[in-house]
Amino acid sequence: MKKYLPSKWVLLICFLIVLAGGYFLLSMEKRLPVTLTATDGDKASHVIRRDTEPSPSHIEPAQAPTVREIVKPDTLASAMRSANPYALAIKLRNEQGPGAFAVAANLDATCRLAFGKTIAVKPFLEGTQAAPRGADMPVANAGLPPEVQAKRAAAIQEIQARCQPFLADRSTTEPLPNDASGVAYRDAISRLKFRRLTAASADSALRELESQGMLAKAWGMLGSSDGGFSYFEGQPRGGLSQDEFFRAMQLGSLLATSVHQAGPADLRMLAACAYSAQCGDDPSQIVLADLPADSASAARIKALAMRIAAAFEASRVDAFQPPRS
Repeated sequence: MKKYLPSKWVLLICFLIVLAGGYFLLSMEKRLPVTLTATDGDKASHVIRRDTEPSPSHIEPAQAPTVREIVKPDTLASAMRSANPYALAIKLRNEQGPGAFAVAANLDATCRLAFGKTIAVKPFLEGTQAAPRGADMPVANAGLPPEVQAKRAAAIQEIQARCQPFLADRSTTEPLPNDASGVAYRDAISRLKFRRLTAASADSALRELESQGMLAKAWGMLGSSDGGFSYFEGQPRGGLSQDEFFRAMQLGSLLATSVHQAGPADLRMLAACAYSAQCGDDPSQIVLADLPADSASAARIKALAMRIAAAFEASRVDAFQPPRS
């Protein structure tokens, strides 16, 4: 009986399969997982490890805040300044508890928006596209002082370094299935966002945010002309025009969830610098950039925003409800 010998084509195919497998293993070896650790709250260091697989559970900030009670707005404020927001978001999501997932989800959303702005502004920085005028619009570098251009470049690098990990992992957009507080927060935000509301469901959603220290995240509905609220301390629109009231509500939310004089470390301030060349230390520039700084309207908005911020910080739903008849 003739002994069967494989043809040269079979041998060639086998060789290619082995070669491809070796290349795959080599490429995986080159893609070493990066473990991020944080010390002193926000100072993050990068440690390369060859003995682990990349997964969110390996990204552990050593001294991130432990959530045991209701998270307050100042927790979100400090989170926005974290040098390692992804690590903090993962830890908070895993911690669970009232407000924990809320902070994680807000870090995720803020980072994604900020990162997107660094991409969207690129053609304007390069001068390949004319920049439109108006609030929260991209600004070209042409004509800006060199120091502002340098700050914008630094802000873009900072955002991309801090927010890149969120792009590869969407886990912090959803709470863990057994996290009752996280699921309740997600559902409340969804109802407010898509206006799936009756008076009772709106109140229920606001009470849920209030209970988790996240009432400031409802500013859009509370300041909207079609939200059925548009009241502050018993006054329609807080005594201002609709545009001024909406801006005051936005600024109040920002102030309530910022370290006052937030500075360039706050992700939202970095995004404003990168996208709109607003590279100062005052959070109000994000909302009032298109108004003259000394205008009466800007002064009214700032004054009301400070009162609204105090109500958000105290989680006072009643401050935004119409007067009882």
